[in-house]
Amino acid sequence: MEFGLFTISEKSPDMSYRQVVEDTLEQARVADRTGYDVVFLGEHHFAPYGTLPDTMVFAGAVSQATERIKIGTAVIVPAFQHPVRIAEQAAMLDVMSGGRFILGIGRGYQQREFEGFGVPQSESTARFREATEIIERLLAGETLTYEGRFWSCKDVSLSPKVEGDVPIYVAVSRTPENFAWAVEKSYGVMVGNPYAIDAGSGDGQQLYVDAQAQAGAAADTSNTWGLMNSVFVDKDSSRARDVFRKTWETGNEFLWKYAKVVEDGGDIPDDYKHYAGWYDWIQHAEYDKIFGNPWTLVGSPAEIVERLHAISEMQSKYGPPMRNYILWMNRAGCLSQKDVLSSIELFASDVMPHVRDL
Repeated sequence: MEFGLFTISEKSPDMSYRQVVEDTLEQARVADRTGYDVVFLGEHHFAPYGTLPDTMVFAGAVSQATERIKIGTAVIVPAFQHPVRIAEQAAMLDVMSGGRFILGIGRGYQQREFEGFGVPQSESTARFREATEIIERLLAGETLTYEGRFWSCKDVSLSPKVEGDVPIYVAVSRTPENFAWAVEKSYGVMVGNPYAIDAGSGDGQQLYVDAQAQAGAAADTSNTWGLMNSVFVDKDSSRARDVFRKTWETGNEFLWKYAKVVEDGGDIPDDYKHYAGWYDWIQHAEYDKIFGNPWTLVGSPAEIVERLHAISEMQSKYGPPMRNYILWMNRAGCLSQKDVLSSIELFASDVMPHVRDL
């Protein structure tokens, strides 16, 4: 198994933006020192739900603050800018980091963000796919002339050029058509919500394996990352549960205030219909039900090890289990920096050694 640390630089009301930056960089340095494989940065706009509107700028800072760990976007949303620019930034980050950069690309989902940039949300999938093609071709070294539905370019090649390889991953969550497209294009995937509404279901992993089967491909989850958005480790199991309750409750407040697919009273776009049941479940689920879900990695190190073994066993019913997980340890940004760093370190020292070979 490999593990990535995820952040969108959440800001609590009592923090300055400068403090958020300093805390996030410190978390990246600790992850680098303690053996995490990647630090992933998530793009969001116009709300304290996330204060990383430019993940590429921050990735540059992380690349200079760390030595070993890879740096990835999870994700950047190309619907909001020209994909040629994204390809240039990715190449620059590849050079700056010494080949440690990973490019995660997604279509976005928050209505307020699309409205803020004047981009129709109904175009999100088409923009995402067109942009990904442009970016991939440029990073591969092509001199590109392109005339698409949304973007065009003429005789463009990158300078600097990628010195090695920038892995490209695409974000998929709940829409079967997007899993099928990722399989067709042979992209690695970041499963935005790998956990299940039904705790006995394979969910994201099952959707991916099903898409591979429909394409006539062998089941393979080695090139997937799954986001675990409920992670907190403490030596005291009861304290872990109590502390995490605050992040869950505050996180839900953020989710329903800032992070909705549509604003209240709106119709969910056709491309996002598969989000409806999941959002309803999250909104009405009681904390004990969330805590009891095997995908919720909250507790003592021994309990987390047990849950990761259970997840691997559960997923093996549907095909090869996912091996790589992105850990969100400060959902809603309401934990103290001391608790966040302690959780990062405990997971590395007391969990990772017992699950690396799963």
